[in-house]
Amino acid sequence: MKGVLKSFIESEGAITEFQACETAVAWNIGEYGRNQFPVQVEDIVNWLGIRLNPVSSSALDGCLSWDSEGNATIFVSDRVSERRRRFTIAHELGHWIIQKSLGLEKPSRPLFRGVATNDFDIDEEEHLADSLAAEILMPCDEVREYCDVSEITLRTIRGLSKQFDVSRQAALRRIADVYDTSLIYLNVVPRRFRRMKSVIDVDDAIYVEPGARLIFDRGQTRLVGNTAFADVWKHDSFTCELEGIKGRLKVRFDVSSSSKPVPNVDLFSLECIPLCQQSERFLNSTRDDDSVRRRS
Repeated sequence: MKGVLKSFIESEGAITEFQACETAVAWNIGEYGRNQFPVQVEDIVNWLGIRLNPVSSSALDGCLSWDSEGNATIFVSDRVSERRRRFTIAHELGHWIIQKSLGLEKPSRPLFRGVATNDFDIDEEEHLADSLAAEILMPCDEVREYCDVSEITLRTIRGLSKQFDVSRQAALRRIADVYDTSLIYLNVVPRRFRRMKSVIDVDDAIYVEPGARLIFDRGQTRLVGNTAFADVWKHDSFTCELEGIKGRLKVRFDVSSSSKPVPNVDLFSLECIPLCQQSERFLNSTRDDDSVRRRS
């Protein structure tokens, strides 16, 4: 029996998940609400005849429900941030597109949330709905027009996030998918509060691979050696050895410093070199696992 992802890709006449998402969004939505930015996602939902129902719930961000007459409703929590609310609506719209593509928009019984029936398919469908949400809110062609892969910096990430009104994490993942490239984002702080010469501590660590979920690895990620926070704070770029879930890497970071709310530095990189076999194996295995999503 085919999984949700393979069935969806075949239904769109595509080879990869990325191509299938572009095709499905173009077919179901086209340019409506997507020719101005930020994308007017609520207008799209209304135009498609889908009911949008806010709920006061912190138990879930959103869900999609069909009734037996083929009418769809998106429920979305009013207790989340505006950016999270927008992405949640787009994510549930992604479920709507998946179910239409698989011919399930008029179920014989009320259908709640997704079509998956096992844990593997549930994970695939949730990932696919995220990919569709990204294409809805950040159309591939517009992202490519906004920035060139050779010029991506922290300023680009912030600008993309503002332009499309999405979170930093969503912008990072979209760039990885559009340009088929790996990214690393760190936020670092001085180990001793406000003492600039103290050793760096990693406060946030995000690894992004194309076609994959974000990997958060604050607990294991560290800069090799006793680099002082002040040595990074004053530079525009910084090269170091990094150890974390990918093993040991040599990384060149773009640097952006801030003094609020406490001294901290954002580090962003498209450039990393594996320094051991473990790192090489991790990178290769990640690419192999995601080949069905990316390979053309």
